[in-house]
Amino acid sequence: MKRHDVLLLIILCGLTAIIFGYFSLFYVDTHHDFIMFKPAVDVARGKMLFRDTFVQHGGLTTILQAVAIKLFGEYLAVIRLQTVFFYVATVAVLYFIWSKFLSRRDVVVAMLFWIALAPFYTFMPFQPWSSVYSLFFQSVALLLFLKFCETERARYIFFCGISAALTFWSRTPVGVFLIGAVAIFFPAISFFGSLSRKKSTRFFLWFLSGVIVGVIPMFLWFIAAGALRDWWLQSIVYGREFAKVTRGITLFQLIKSLTISRYWTTLYLYGIWLAIPLTSLYLVVREGIHLWGHRQPLGSLSVRLFGAGLILLASWMQYYPVTEEGHFFWAVSPMIGFFIFVMFRRKLLRVALTVAIIVFFLLRISLGLQKTQNAHVPVSYPAFLAGMKTTAQEAAYLTQVSTILDQYLTDHPDKTYINLTADAYFSMINPRYRDFHMLYVNWPMVYPMYPDYVPSYTAYIQANSPVLFTRTTPAPAGYCEIPLPQIMTPPIALYAPCGGPVSPAGGQ
Repeated sequence: MKRHDVLLLIILCGLTAIIFGYFSLFYVDTHHDFIMFKPAVDVARGKMLFRDTFVQHGGLTTILQAVAIKLFGEYLAVIRLQTVFFYVATVAVLYFIWSKFLSRRDVVVAMLFWIALAPFYTFMPFQPWSSVYSLFFQSVALLLFLKFCETERARYIFFCGISAALTFWSRTPVGVFLIGAVAIFFPAISFFGSLSRKKSTRFFLWFLSGVIVGVIPMFLWFIAAGALRDWWLQSIVYGREFAKVTRGITLFQLIKSLTISRYWTTLYLYGIWLAIPLTSLYLVVREGIHLWGHRQPLGSLSVRLFGAGLILLASWMQYYPVTEEGHFFWAVSPMIGFFIFVMFRRKLLRVALTVAIIVFFLLRISLGLQKTQNAHVPVSYPAFLAGMKTTAQEAAYLTQVSTILDQYLTDHPDKTYINLTADAYFSMINPRYRDFHMLYVNWPMVYPMYPDYVPSYTAYIQANSPVLFTRTTPAPAGYCEIPLPQIMTPPIALYAPCGGPVSPAGGQ
C-alpha cells in the first residue's frame, strides 16, 4: 500500500470518526437504543442471549456490545461509540474495495457522499443498530470475494464464507442474502465459461466450508446452553412475523419496498435511494450480457463487477420490510463506490456530480449541526445516560420519570416494578425491575412465539402487586396512576396499587 493511500485512508477514517462520533452522543431513543442496550447489559451481567433475554437482531451484535459494556461500563454512550468504531472500520474496508475501481480522487468523492447520506443529520437519531455491525462483516466479505476473483485462491473465498457467517450472526437476513448471492455467483460464472464446472464446484465448497466454520460454533453454544429454540423463535419466526405485520410477505410488497413506492410522490427528495441500487442492478445486467457472449477470466473487470453486483443486490434487500432512511443508508453503503464508478464515466457528468456531492456534504453537515443546536443539555440520570446530550425538555422528562419511580420505590421498599410498554428504556431505570419473562418489552407481535408472556405478567401482578409502566395495556383493577410528565404520544403511564387485592390487567 502506497504512502499516499495510507495518508488518505487515515484522513477519511479520522473524518468519519469526528463527524459520526460527534452526532453519536446526541438524543436518547427510548425504543431503538434500548432494544440493543438492554440485552447487551443482560449478557454483560452473565445472562444467556436468547434464552434469558430477548434479542431482536443477530446475537453477535449483542455479544460485541456486551464486551464493550464489560470493558467500559454500563453506559449507552459506550455502545454508541462502539458503533462509531464499526463505521470507521467499514470506511477502511470500503476504501480498499472502491480503490479497485476508482481513482483516489473519486474514492474521496464517494466517501464524502457516503458520509453525507448518513441518516442522523435530519430526523433519525444516531442508532447503535445491528445493521452497522453487519455492514462491516458484509464489506469484509465483499473485499475477500474480490481478492478471490483477482487471485483465484481458495483461501480468500473460504474466509469470505466465514465473514458471510459473521454477517449472518450480526444481522440474520443480511447474512442470508449475502450467502445466497455468493452461492449464485458460482453456477452463473460456470455458465458464462469463466470457470469450469469442476473448479466452480470446488470453490463453492470452499465458500460453503467457510460459512459452516463461521456458523457451527455459535449453534453448538446455543445447543449446549439450551438457547437454540429461543434463537429460532426470536431470529427466524419473529423475523417472519415482523415482516408480515410491518409490510406483508407477498412478492408485490417486496417489490414495493425495493422500489420505495411510498416515496414516489417525493422522488425529488428520496430518488437517490432508488438510483443507487438501480445502478447496481444495471451493472449486473450489463456485465451478465457481456459475459454471455464473451468468455472472460475470473479476474477480469466484467466478472468482478458482475459478482460484486450480485452481493450489492443482496444488500438491497434491507429495504424490506422497513422502508426508511436508516435502512436505505445501511443497504446502499457498499454500493456507493460502484454508483460513482458508473456515473463518473462521462467527464462533464463527473465534474457536475463532484461539485454537487461536495455541496450536498456541506449542506447535510450544516443541517445536522442545526438539529443539535438545542440539544446540548447533558443527561446524567439515570446513570447509564451519562455522556449523552439532548433537548432540555427530553432531559427533564428522562430524569423526572426516573426520579418519580425511585421516590416511590424508596417509600415502598417491598415493591418491585415491571414494564408493559414497547420501550426497553423503562425496563432499565431502576434496579428493582423484575424479569418476569425473557421479554422485557410488551410487543403483541411476539405473542404467537411466546404465548406464556401475558400469563407471566398476569401471574406476577397477582402475586407481587408491582408498580408498572404501561402505554396501551389497561391498568389492573385496584391500581392508581402516579402522575408523570408527558412528551410522548400515546403517553407512558405509571401505575401502583391503590390498596387491597389486585386483579390482572384486563383485555390482554
